[in-house]
Amino acid sequence: MEAFVVGNRRIGLLSALAIGWMAAASHSVPGGSEPVAIAEPADAQRSIPKVTLAPLSANEDDHDFLRTIAARAEELGKSASSADDPIVRCELALSAANLILAHQLEPMGSLMLLGAEVDPHLQAEIREALERSKVLLDLAEESFGKFPSDPGDAAAKIKKITYQLEALRGFFEALRAYLLPQADAEGMRQSRKAASRLSVLLEDENPSISVPAALWYASLRGRETDPEAAISVLDSVLSDPPRSVLAQGFFARLLRCQLLAQQGGHAAALALLLQVEERCDQWFSDATRRDEAIRAATLVQMHVLNAWRERLNGSAQSAERQWCVDRITALSKERFGSGEGTVLRLGLAIPLMNGATQNSRPSQPDRNEGR
Repeated sequence: MEAFVVGNRRIGLLSALAIGWMAAASHSVPGGSEPVAIAEPADAQRSIPKVTLAPLSANEDDHDFLRTIAARAEELGKSASSADDPIVRCELALSAANLILAHQLEPMGSLMLLGAEVDPHLQAEIREALERSKVLLDLAEESFGKFPSDPGDAAAKIKKITYQLEALRGFFEALRAYLLPQADAEGMRQSRKAASRLSVLLEDENPSISVPAALWYASLRGRETDPEAAISVLDSVLSDPPRSVLAQGFFARLLRCQLLAQQGGHAAALALLLQVEERCDQWFSDATRRDEAIRAATLVQMHVLNAWRERLNGSAQSAERQWCVDRITALSKERFGSGEGTVLRLGLAIPLMNGATQNSRPSQPDRNEGR
């Protein structure tokens, strides 16, 4: 069970929750009579605002930034195809695949984790990016099979490449299963298989690897009827995320709240999300990123409220359902106003592994890295 530490500002918000339930209860007729029906909007989902992800780069818009990434990945891929040395060919292919997986899959990954709307055009781009990364990973594996049987001085490098190849293949399988899910038994089997492939990465001592591995593992296992296996790999919601992977750690805490709600703990999830907002003051030193993080947490709150509303009995709990709708509307006005609001994003869907990829990264700093 998560621990609650309520600051003065959050006492007011939590009290508002209690008052809302009290007001809802007051609509019921004493003595066990049927509750009075309350008009409810046809679709509370309409009150949840459309959001925009925070910019990836301070120097370029997202389209130009990702186009630069794609061009660099293509350049590395061509160099890999023409390289005679299988070790060099493998390194370059892995670097190219890593760039695609880390950067080009990130927008859709961020949106889906927040429950936000995804443009169909973006879905088409993701399919293409996944296909390109698969070709590169296949090339890397083919090159790996041609490594010398006696590596000599290259033994340490080959050991490193072996780990990178397994890690990137694991992240690829996980992201493909999460971003392009199949709504059938075979799709669920593939998701479980992809999650299992990430298991070894959960134990990595480097949080830049273990944290995103846990995030995607939990995202896949969270689709199962019982999300307990997903919850078990995620850190406590109120624990401090590692600074080196602040955005990914923050998303993992939002995901844990969503999974708790999925278990039926909607009230606990909402209370924890209020605590998360409070912790944003400590976790994010930059005011803009802090506001983006708070809006991301608010968006998840609204989705939890809507899920709770849908789970409540329409006739017997109409007042409670109306309260959920009213809370969604109030949060939307308070945090997003009448227009769209930018929210925190992952920045990187997966880590940029050491080696050639590190040198292939664009010079612009990722504004979503930990500071």
